[in-house]
Amino acid sequence: MRLYDMRYLYIITATLLASVWLSTEAKATHLRAGEIIAVRDSLNPFKYYFTLTTYTDNVGGVQANDAQDEVVFYFGDELAGQTGTPASRDNGNGTRIGTSETSVNYYKTDHVFSGNGVYSIRVGIQNRNAGVINLGNNSSDISFFVATTILINQQLGFNQTPILKNPPLDQACVGQRFIHNPAAWDKDGDSISYRLTQPREVLSDDRTGTGILIPGYQDPANGPTFIGGQNEAKNAPASFSINATKGDLIWDAPAKPGEYNVAFTVVEWRNGIAISEIIRDMQIIVKDCNDKRPQLIIPNDTCVAAGYKFQNVLITATDPDNNPITITSDTTSSGVYGPDFPLPLATFTPSVLPQPQPSTPNPASGRFNWQTSCNHIRQQPYSILFKAEDNPPPVGSSKTVNKLTDLKTWRITVVGPKPETLKGVPNAGTKSVTLTWKSYSCQLPGAQIFIWRKVGCGYEPGPCETGLSPSSGYVIVNDQPIPVSDTTFTDTNRGLGLDPGVTYSYRISVGFAPPSGGASLASDEVCVSFPIVVPVITHVTVEVTNKAGGPNNGKITVKWLRPLDLDLTTNPGPYTYRLSRAIGQSGTNFTPVFTTTFSEFASGITSFKDSLLNTRDLSYRYRLEFTSTPNQVKPDSSNAASSVRLDSLPVVNAVNLSWQAHVPWSNDNQTHIVYRERRNQPGVFNIIAQVPVLGSATFQYRDDGIDRFQADGIESFALSADSVYCYKVTTVGTYGNPLIKPNLLLNDSQEICASPRDTVRPCIPVLTIDDSECIDYYVQKEVRPTDCNGPYANQLTWTYPTQDAQGIKCKEAVKYNLYYTRYEGEAFNLLSTIPAPEMAFTHKDISSYAGCYYVTAVSRSGNESLPSKIVCKDNCPYYELPNVFTPNGDGQNDKFEPFHCPQFVESVNFVVYNRWGRKVFESDRNIMINWDGRLGSDADTQGKELASWVYYYIAKVKFQRLRRQDEWQTIKGWVQILK
Repeated sequence: MRLYDMRYLYIITATLLASVWLSTEAKATHLRAGEIIAVRDSLNPFKYYFTLTTYTDNVGGVQANDAQDEVVFYFGDELAGQTGTPASRDNGNGTRIGTSETSVNYYKTDHVFSGNGVYSIRVGIQNRNAGVINLGNNSSDISFFVATTILINQQLGFNQTPILKNPPLDQACVGQRFIHNPAAWDKDGDSISYRLTQPREVLSDDRTGTGILIPGYQDPANGPTFIGGQNEAKNAPASFSINATKGDLIWDAPAKPGEYNVAFTVVEWRNGIAISEIIRDMQIIVKDCNDKRPQLIIPNDTCVAAGYKFQNVLITATDPDNNPITITSDTTSSGVYGPDFPLPLATFTPSVLPQPQPSTPNPASGRFNWQTSCNHIRQQPYSILFKAEDNPPPVGSSKTVNKLTDLKTWRITVVGPKPETLKGVPNAGTKSVTLTWKSYSCQLPGAQIFIWRKVGCGYEPGPCETGLSPSSGYVIVNDQPIPVSDTTFTDTNRGLGLDPGVTYSYRISVGFAPPSGGASLASDEVCVSFPIVVPVITHVTVEVTNKAGGPNNGKITVKWLRPLDLDLTTNPGPYTYRLSRAIGQSGTNFTPVFTTTFSEFASGITSFKDSLLNTRDLSYRYRLEFTSTPNQVKPDSSNAASSVRLDSLPVVNAVNLSWQAHVPWSNDNQTHIVYRERRNQPGVFNIIAQVPVLGSATFQYRDDGIDRFQADGIESFALSADSVYCYKVTTVGTYGNPLIKPNLLLNDSQEICASPRDTVRPCIPVLTIDDSECIDYYVQKEVRPTDCNGPYANQLTWTYPTQDAQGIKCKEAVKYNLYYTRYEGEAFNLLSTIPAPEMAFTHKDISSYAGCYYVTAVSRSGNESLPSKIVCKDNCPYYELPNVFTPNGDGQNDKFEPFHCPQFVESVNFVVYNRWGRKVFESDRNIMINWDGRLGSDADTQGKELASWVYYYIAKVKFQRLRRQDEWQTIKGWVQILK
């Protein structure tokens, strides 16, 4: 489960928080700040240890703090009605810190969770301290609430949440920029990010304990009460923010003295997944101060290879008021990040403060030392917090000391050292390269070697470039992990063999296992070339693109380089070149197209123009074979090379171009050239862009009409969906081998024409349908069709307007889509597509007239208009029964049947009753009934003859109608049998 928005998870966690509140004597004001930290048990993946750290008021809340010897944890997996887990204070009555106005308290417990999942660990305590001016009135009546959310998943491995090493004790001054950094450290090397949130509370009558945003909270810089404040420089409004990467909480600058509470979230990430969130709710005390804060000076963020030694790196600070300064760092107690940090530890040693000099800012300094090692390698940088605090003299009758601070974070990334002594040897027989290198110096568990390769040499990695960036042109060639202990690898290009004539550059690097992760710098390169003992194709360029609808008169020129390193003594002439061609970028069905024999290389043909090709619709691939005729020795054939294939994709107001070419040389990390045909000059192309490309995925360009190449004249204009634009591309490539000339190989694609995507719909056609050819059979019984079963046809015609309702000219329609449904009100399906300018359609060979239609217009861009008005047509159903028949065998009117030519009748259920209501005949199969006056049914015609009399019938007739609800009709009547 990805925790994309964990900030609300504890709000929706459905667990009960019992109303365990403090006694009356403890219900005083004292809570300033706090957070919850979690650590997983090393043996049980579902067991965690939790520490709630609170910071309490030692001025007005001593008694409340002393009484707060227990809190209650809730873990997010309690069953309904269950209470939480009490935890006692672990450090007596708390430990006074800072200027002794604040105590720090630790409450510890553990919990075994039921299984994998997301859990919110919460604690609510009454009460906050009084006088917090951005929490609304009576802050002492507002409870204090913090939560930490964790993702438990056995596949994540061991984890502990970050530790916030810097307590929230820093004082702020009116008009001066305030900064706090929690100095978050993650033991596992997971990445950390930060975001602002708001303080929360638990209401006294709340039994869910989820915590709600405090209704009266105001942003300390932008809340309604504080609008109008300015920053320290007095050139912009005051602001309150947190740096998402470094965690610097900056208030620039407080406008009003007092106590403020704010909150922020520390998010822990592993492999792109948020696995924990900690809320720190903290208090900032703002005072009116006469002095200015000190200024720290630290080095720029840096990156070093493991083994590098930071030796006596100078950290300095000055104070504008010439007050003494104390510089501290989170390295001063137990190393960079506590006792669990791998040895050797880093240290920071403050220098002895010199005596203050009158009217001169008093400098302070310290020395940072750290011998890095392989154990320090990790993906995330180490954030080392430095803090400069001034020590002004006491002021006022209360002898209050207003200590101001400056905090800065130095980020050091420790990467693996580069592998050493990489060597490469070509194996011409197998078209492979064998690499060897010195055993790597940092063989950490789970680390592995990566093999990088590119065409050509000369790339210089950046000073802190781990692995190799995509812009370098290198790609990883090993499919299977290579243990860090290995010292050799053979590159076979995944069994396909490496290309003759190409110079390859190889480097290797090391990747380290999570959770710390990280990588090494890449090794120095080694360049490897194969002897050129076969021809090397250098060009497959399209010279002519055949026109649409015209003959296949396209042309491609193929060029190649003779085998420079061929031993002519052992392979004497005459020699033969045979060029073969296949269709497609990766075609393999090669057919010879050219053969030539020659005695001396100097007179040998090195190019061929292939004609009568369909270069407009197809790309072609070529392979060249070389033979020494007397011995019939064929050292090898060249690697196949394809022509450049250019494709287009229309987009709004632009055309996207992309191209590809499967060739033995490299077209990567070059600058390709895009041409567009000049307006009003058919066949004349203008360069519109030079496109820097990396790998083949970047062989693309969007033409928005702007000509970005000036040397051949600028022709920029807005592209129109009503116009056609033609393009071609020139790729630039290289074998990376100085023996192959020219060094840069230029090859042209075919020409292609396209238009931007048109988003304007065509206008709506006006559709009509012919009238039904209905005959009133009841009146004109003498008019009888000879064919009762059709076929039937509907004639549809439509018109296309020249402009729409707003008077805008209609887009040209190139075709029309006609849609049909058999029943009114049901889904339509495409019936036919009619090319313009035709605007009529006959729906033939249908079983009835019934149906509905609409038509749409389609523009050249493929846009379809809205549907026309729906037109429908119903059938003219006819089914009439006589009142008498004479079943006497004279051949005249012997059977009871409907009048001639029932129309659009699908089925008839016919039942006859005598005068006493007894059923004497039933027909359910035959629309024509054909009753011969006997007792029975149409399935049983052997019954006895019925007497001459009057009988009564009910006929349930299902007609073919436009609407399903109109299909069934009941006909009641009588019939007389006469004999």
